Amino acid sequence: HLFPFAHALGPYLLAVHAMAAAGAYLWLRSLRLGRWPALGGAALFAAGGLMVGHMQYPNLTSTVAMTPWMFLLADRPLLQGLASAAALAAGYPPVWAGMTAAHFALRWLWAAEPTPAGLAGAYLRLAAGTALGCALGAVVLAPGLELAANSQRARGVDLQERTNYSMTPLELLSLIHPGVARRAVLARQEAKPGKEEVVWTYEGVASTFTFYSSYQDPLEDPGGAKAIPWKSAYAGLGGATAALGGLAWLIAAQPARGAWAGAFMGACVLLLLGNHHPASRWLWENVPGLSFLRGPARLGFLVYAATAPLAAIGLAALGRLRASKTMKRAAMAAGAIAILGELAWLGAGFYPTIDKAYYAQRGELVEFLTERLGTHRYWQFTLLEVWAYVNKRSDHPRYEEFKQAVYRTYKQKLFGLSNGPYHLAAASGSYEPLVPAGTERLDRDVLEKGIFEAGPRLRWAGVRYMTNRRFSPELEKTMGIRRRPAKDPGTGGKW
Repeated sequence: HLFPFAHALGPYLLAVHAMAAAGAYLWLRSLRLGRWPALGGAALFAAGGLMVGHMQYPNLTSTVAMTPWMFLLADRPLLQGLASAAALAAGYPPVWAGMTAAHFALRWLWAAEPTPAGLAGAYLRLAAGTALGCALGAVVLAPGLELAANSQRARGVDLQERTNYSMTPLELLSLIHPGVARRAVLARQEAKPGKEEVVWTYEGVASTFTFYSSYQDPLEDPGGAKAIPWKSAYAGLGGATAALGGLAWLIAAQPARGAWAGAFMGACVLLLLGNHHPASRWLWENVPGLSFLRGPARLGFLVYAATAPLAAIGLAALGRLRASKTMKRAAMAAGAIAILGELAWLGAGFYPTIDKAYYAQRGELVEFLTERLGTHRYWQFTLLEVWAYVNKRSDHPRYEEFKQAVYRTYKQKLFGLSNGPYHLAAASGSYEPLVPAGTERLDRDVLEKGIFEAGPRLRWAGVRYMTNRRFSPELEKTMGIRRRPAKDPGTGGKW
């Protein structure tokens, strides 16, 4: 509300990543790790795939960015409570809950006094800080819990839907990098050559794009990113090697702690497999709490709770080599710089570049609703979201222009957080992870029964306008919707 959305988004994302890096560095330094190992671990946390791959979800990355501060301040309940409340206020409570659970699971690994009395005090302080965070963050937590209680999710999610978006064993290689997983998966596929042609007409000029394919890429992102976000929690080859080295050193030096860290990492990785492994499927079917979640692969953020400190421990192990102090420091510095450099290289261009003005240009649909919606709401068909081949490759001179037209249109079609700059009231709840049960039933009624039967409930919900991707005479007849053509045929369809 204080700054124009288009101008504030970039600086905000930079601030979020800076907060993540600073928090991770200070946390790792508090574990008595040297500067270079802490820098390498902080680089992995702030510049790895968890933060970069999910950059399009600023509420998620903002929550993640606050978690190192929660870990850092674990022995100071008041400050830890403030950090926990800030993570809640960032707007992604499931990530906050997962990271908090990981914090409790791993707290004893980093405890300064691993005696029974010392651990009891550490956990009491952690519990007190978490309780304070819940109290301070109640402005977010309480409405969220109320919404959850009144949603379909409260009755649990069907196992098949619950385990959608799982990773195959080969796709676990995306924890190193999606490109590694992609090559491994495609190498086992049988080539099936395909060809698609798309005709795009804009300003009276028709262009035909021809796309060729041989394989089905399960990591392909429809929006044109290097990979879909929930398969992008990568650590890079250097980061993964350092983390495994740190785990090996911990197992050798402190077997109990090393075994616990390994078990935690193994359990997190097992959860990602979902319906692609019987043990993972059993967990998703029987472990309390998992029945309310969807998408095993979306839990990749849990791995980072242990990956960053283990990578720092792995770099610190270089300081124990039989060499001069100068060589040891050089080895740790080289390792940290290699991790940072690789992650910078992997993250460059992860997302397509679009004009900043797309976040400010209202477009025809937004202008129409802004002028006429008033105190009413609009209802949106999920079919409206069509990316239209922006993730392909083409040598056609107008292909980049075509992609930009699609991106511009997408930012004006009010999907989820895209509605943020305009503050228009939606009734359908489409593209949101948690909606009231009544809204879900209304969505289903409209799709299954049509506008005529659902009309009274739509009017009761204050719906005045509906949007869809395209209309046909059959749809117009069965759904009872009047057609309003778009003025600009280059905007990706008719509204």
